[in-house]
Amino acid sequence: MFILCVCVFVCLVLRCIYLYFKYYSFFSGEFVRKSRRVDGGGGGGDSGDTDNQRVILQITDVNDEPPYFINRPLPMQAVVKLNAAPNTPVFTLQARDPDKDHDIHYFLVRDRTGGRFEVDEKSGVVRTRGSEMFQLDMEYVLYVKAEDQNGRIDDKHFQSTPEERLSIVGGKRPPQFYLPKYEKTIPENAAKDSE
Repeated sequence: MFILCVCVFVCLVLRCIYLYFKYYSFFSGEFVRKSRRVDGGGGGGDSGDTDNQRVILQITDVNDEPPYFINRPLPMQAVVKLNAAPNTPVFTLQARDPDKDHDIHYFLVRDRTGGRFEVDEKSGVVRTRGSEMFQLDMEYVLYVKAEDQNGRIDDKHFQSTPEERLSIVGGKRPPQFYLPKYEKTIPENAAKDSE
């Protein structure tokens, strides 16, 4: 009888795991396992008594998805005022992670600006450094990434975005489009200046 109870319990656990992966969501459940007592008095029959035992399973999401940048367009583009004071915010890096227990941190991977900018690790805000004036139409290039500090790959590495380029231009940048193509349908009978 004990072996039968263990088999029922294992089947129940496997079914829960199957449902978890099928629907890929947080799952918490309570189950009641019922078993019949076997009469040990040599009669070979079953006494008809039932025992209940509550089993609680909690299955949580495994942190296995890397973060990704939601900033658009890629490569990222920003501008900086020529006379920007130190610690002036010029851009905010934004990343998402599908895992529920993520802890996203932002890093400056390669700096092609001579140390003119810094990245706040927690907020992703890119700020100016130093008091030297920025040059008109000069392009300042940073390479950045986001890491999920709860998504450990090994002892030294975490799940992360690929390195992305952030181009910061001194002064103004010409207008930019995020998509290569835009489409809109307009009815033939639309009134002039209608929305």
